[in-house]
Amino acid sequence: MTKKKQNGAGQPSWAKFILLSIAAALILGYLFLHQRLWTMHLRTRLLVETDLQQQQQQQQQQQQQQQQQQQQQQQQQDHSQLLKQSQNRQPPRVSAATDKTVVPRKYQENDDNSSEQKPCDIENRQQMASDTMIKQEKLPKQIEWLPPCNTATDTGASSTNSTSPSTTITTSTSTSTPPLPFWMECDPGPKSIDVILTVYKRSNLRLQLEMLVNQTLQPQNIFVYQSEHYVKVEPIVQAFQSEYKADYKMPPIHVLQAPVDVAGYHGRFYMAYTMSRARYVSIWDDDVSAGTGWLERVATFLNEHHDMYIASSGGRMVQSLVDPNKSSSAPIVSKNKKDRSGGSSQESNTFGMLAKRHGEVDFCVHNYNLRRELLRYWLGAPVQTYYTGEDMQLAFVLQQYGVHAYKLGRKLQRNEHYDDWADGAKGLGANNRNKASYKKKRNEPRQWLICKLVAEGFQTIDCPNCNATVAKRCMDYYENLDHHVLSSSNEKKG
Repeated sequence: MTKKKQNGAGQPSWAKFILLSIAAALILGYLFLHQRLWTMHLRTRLLVETDLQQQQQQQQQQQQQQQQQQQQQQQQQDHSQLLKQSQNRQPPRVSAATDKTVVPRKYQENDDNSSEQKPCDIENRQQMASDTMIKQEKLPKQIEWLPPCNTATDTGASSTNSTSPSTTITTSTSTSTPPLPFWMECDPGPKSIDVILTVYKRSNLRLQLEMLVNQTLQPQNIFVYQSEHYVKVEPIVQAFQSEYKADYKMPPIHVLQAPVDVAGYHGRFYMAYTMSRARYVSIWDDDVSAGTGWLERVATFLNEHHDMYIASSGGRMVQSLVDPNKSSSAPIVSKNKKDRSGGSSQESNTFGMLAKRHGEVDFCVHNYNLRRELLRYWLGAPVQTYYTGEDMQLAFVLQQYGVHAYKLGRKLQRNEHYDDWADGAKGLGANNRNKASYKKKRNEPRQWLICKLVAEGFQTIDCPNCNATVAKRCMDYYENLDHHVLSSSNEKKG
């Protein structure tokens, strides 16, 4: 009996087996439910976090839209002020009641003290008053900027410069607008700039290339416009690239040779507009030298002023026109050298123009920094002459769109990290000035051009006798000169 009980106790009964099965099933079920519940918890948490992120993004978009709307309103106000300033730029006008000359307003300068305006001639007052009334009716033309390349991210470029055909400045306020198709022309942004160098007879190309690779704002492309074949450009460029490519991130250098320069001084501007895709172009004479921060300075200045300026390190202001009725041999500025036509030579102060250290000027010289799209308005306008005066013609055409010339002089306190200056003529051109292209050009066409542009409506800042009557007499004087005197055979040989 004892053995049977021991054998029966050692074997599992059917009840124990069922209990073990139920326990195992409960454990497996618990694990399965726990896994399912944990998965559902993670999904719910992920959905909640996604909703929170979407809400935050929507709030940020709303804030950006509000900021863009505020920027748009502020920029429209600023641009309206610029347009009003351009409309108010007028020659001296006369008050009929008091018979006193009203002096044209002086534009503020950072470094110079403005001098007192000279009274206008009595015989020209009536005509100047009528000229003023005509100019008051002329409003600046509208400018159409390219749309920004990425409207969803480039809000700065969008809010500053994008316009539609019906308005002068229109800002995109929607941050959800998709980027433009890749084949469409667009604005790459305010940090995009290309440089166009000019080569004639001077051998300054290597020095200018070294200045460009050291700029704090690197150009996307460097274009070299060679007028005729006095300098071997290709070997200079190849040697420079092979020497500097190991130490510098070299921008592409493109050379265009013009064996017969039919476009004259305009050729480099055609090159800048047709070959560049940057927002800004910086066009240099072959005697320009610049500090390492020059490109960054002009790009920042133009962007801050809504691209409504032509910036340069050199500027000129017309002081007076040659009036044959007064004196056919009187120079524009008495301290300058005289020539046979009664004008002044280009060596001293550039044709009698008043050099200004800083501020608005009548036109820029030596280098021209502006938004590339503005060139199409100038290059599409009628050309007065290809012989000379591309600087004055550029200022004349863009003035009709509310764009004026501005000289960025050397700052009194330079930045300790870099020099943001540029120089022309006094720098690289000082030692080889006889190789300048203007040296073999006659002075009379440039003097005629000044009078022609004033007669066409060019508004100068500080010129007492710049009116239609004197300008017409000046034009007739130069056009009626002895053709033998003005013939190309009498030009100076360069």
